[in-house]
Amino acid sequence: MTVKAVSIQTFGDPDGMVVIDAPMPAPGPGQLLIDVRTIGVGGVDAVIRRGTLRGHGFHEGIIPGSEVAGRVIAAGDPADAAWVGRDVWAFTGVGGAYAEQVVSAYGSACTTAYDRSCRATGRTGINFDDVE
Repeated sequence: MTVKAVSIQTFGDPDGMVVIDAPMPAPGPGQLLIDVRTIGVGGVDAVIRRGTLRGHGFHEGIIPGSEVAGRVIAAGDPADAAWVGRDVWAFTGVGGAYAEQVVSAYGSACTTAYDRSCRATGRTGINFDDVE
């Protein structure tokens, strides 16, 4: 099974980014699987896309992005299964957020409905409903 994701195929201009089919992620121990609704797009994403950090572990083919908002659809042990169905904002690490579904560490997510200090901004960088 696969998900749609955006990959940097060629460093440089945005046209070097393409939609690919990526393996469906599965939550490991202490992780949440999130159905992505909004992806945060920031300055560091542009720096990565241009190839400025290629000597620091970023390579062509990477799926960029580090923050998402969406709904938890699965939880790996020992994450609390009560998270399933909750709307969250989550940090994915140094990449991987530009995808329909992503994993995040349980401790890197917060509910958007209950924790106003960690509420998603609603800034949309990529809407997968518009991707063919």
